[in-house]
Amino acid sequence: MAKQRMVNTKFWDDTYIRALSPNGKLLFLYLFTNSLTTIAGAYEIALDRIVFDTGLPDDEVAVLLKKFEDDKRAAYRNGWMFLPNSVKHQSIANPKILKGIEEAVKCCPDWIKHSLSIRYEVLSHLNPNSNTNSNPISNKGSEPNGIAQRKRKPVDTRKSHPAIVSVLNASKRYPPKDLWDAVIAALGDSPDTDFFTSCFLRWRAVNGSPNNYEKWLFEPARTGQLPEVFGNGSNRQITTTNRATNAERLNEYHEVLSEYPSEAELGNIA
Repeated sequence: MAKQRMVNTKFWDDTYIRALSPNGKLLFLYLFTNSLTTIAGAYEIALDRIVFDTGLPDDEVAVLLKKFEDDKRAAYRNGWMFLPNSVKHQSIANPKILKGIEEAVKCCPDWIKHSLSIRYEVLSHLNPNSNTNSNPISNKGSEPNGIAQRKRKPVDTRKSHPAIVSVLNASKRYPPKDLWDAVIAALGDSPDTDFFTSCFLRWRAVNGSPNNYEKWLFEPARTGQLPEVFGNGSNRQITTTNRATNAERLNEYHEVLSEYPSEAELGNIA
């Protein structure tokens, strides 16, 4: 049977939520409503599952999860997610609810049990080690029982460069990473996003490939002109040689016609 999670309509009025970026809001809501979440706010989930379900880049997910942990809103360790405020919204005075929470955390790592036990007195019996002092939400100490903190993939600082952001805004996608240095060098620190948006839209209007960065991005960046396109959808300029050949063929056509009598001449013959 599918689980149901009620989301209070005041969720969007929360000052913390209002301060998040659009992607931050999406990820935060996902952590509470995905199919793996439990009544205890603790569950096992792979990072690639989060990336797939939300459609967010893996490095952005890592950055947002780090922010949530710094803000003491979530902790993600070794494939386990813990939302410390989840239990707060449950009626833990209800024995059935309390039993459900206890059942949900049975298979959780000790650091989650410890965190719940010190945050909620009614769950203090869950503490696997009363002497440990490594609550991942309230402290920045080492992991309990020697559990190493998950190593996060370092964030590429180029991602926030104005040139990369400009391409993202213009084409609704990041350029390939192997082009980032070239994009930064070509567009500089103060790119004209409106101009490059026009370049992209003009290029796509004739079915030009969005991956042809030379045509819709680098060339306009050098020339300051919109990309040169043609209405036949080929995006290939007709060469001077071809134009001359067509003119010659037209002249030949008229020369051939001149060898035949006109309608007036045919009337005189009749």
